Amino acid sequence: MFEEVNIERTEHDWVQCKVIFEDENEDENRRFIGAGGPTNLEELLEIFKNWAER
Repeated sequence: MFEEVNIERTEHDWVQCKVIFEDENEDENRRFIGAGGPTNLEELLEIFKNWAER
C-alpha cells in the first residue's frame, strides 16, 4: 500500500504523490500521480522508483 506524500517546505519546494486505482481490482490498473516544485523532479522520481519496485 502506498501512503500519500504531501510535503510543503516552501512555495517552490513541495512534493505531492498518490496512487489511484482505476477499477475495483487494486492489484491492477494503478496510477501513480506526482507533482512538485520546479526543483523537485529528482525527489519525485525517487518516490516513484521506490513505489514501482514494490
